[in-house]
Amino acid sequence: MQAFILVALNDQDSIFAPLTYAQGLAERLNARLQMLFVFTKTSPSKQREIFRLIVPFVERSKTRGLEIECFFTKGDFIEEVFKFCQQYRADIVVMPSAENEGKRKSYSSQINEFQKKLQRPVILVNKKSKKGGMPDAETFDGTD
Repeated sequence: MQAFILVALNDQDSIFAPLTYAQGLAERLNARLQMLFVFTKTSPSKQREIFRLIVPFVERSKTRGLEIECFFTKGDFIEEVFKFCQQYRADIVVMPSAENEGKRKSYSSQINEFQKKLQRPVILVNKKSKKGGMPDAETFDGTD
């Protein structure tokens, strides 16, 4: 049975590190990739800019043989990702980590609660890359 990886993105955090990480993971696991983009506070011009960035990524992924579906919504990021996971199958969830230290603690507790409700691994991907070019990631899998 083919796995489903959800990469959940928003307009407040970096999108390329989580996309790159999820794409590589999907290729290694021969999984389908679902992309959910949650617009939280974005103007229509910023939304168009985001679409212009995402479309080439999707096209490149498809030419590499990756099955990818895209979904877009508006609202609270964590709430919308949780609703999506209740409605669609997602075996692994990849999300951006909080980029500033102040937001990181509350965000991590939200993600921990989110993961416990979902009972699926949640991988937070940092904007900064490790040696070798892969984004740095932290996994919430319910084992802590």
